[in-house]
Amino acid sequence: MLQTSKLVLQLTEFLLWVFIASTVTVILSGVTAFVIWTNLVAVKNALFLVGILLFGIGSVGIQPKRVRRRAMNTRSEHKGSSDRTHRQISLGQFSADTNTEYGFETRIQTIPPLRNNRLSINERVSRDWKLFATSLLVLATSLYFEIGLDIHI
Repeated sequence: MLQTSKLVLQLTEFLLWVFIASTVTVILSGVTAFVIWTNLVAVKNALFLVGILLFGIGSVGIQPKRVRRRAMNTRSEHKGSSDRTHRQISLGQFSADTNTEYGFETRIQTIPPLRNNRLSINERVSRDWKLFATSLLVLATSLYFEIGLDIHI
């Protein structure tokens, strides 16, 4: 039995997640926009807005955690002393990563080659990166509507 490497499994899970999420997002937002506004311009615009929203969430989530050093004066007994201490201030971070597994993520783990080689949540690629990649595919679909299908205002 051939043992698949961890990197290949992570890449497979990442690509499946992004493909499924992109497909569902494009179909749901496209059908919803078409039903409400009954034209393809609205579909293209809805895809663009959803893509931008996902892009924002994903791009904020993939930013490395930054800590800003802030100087804080401390009063010492020595007047005129320039002793300073530094206090760490976290700039905060928004992330879609959690330790819970969503339903479709469980189903992705049943698709070969992941079926026999399940990845734990900690071994998988971050959801923030997955959302970022999904946003790029949704935006590419909107661009295809604009350029490839010549749908514009």
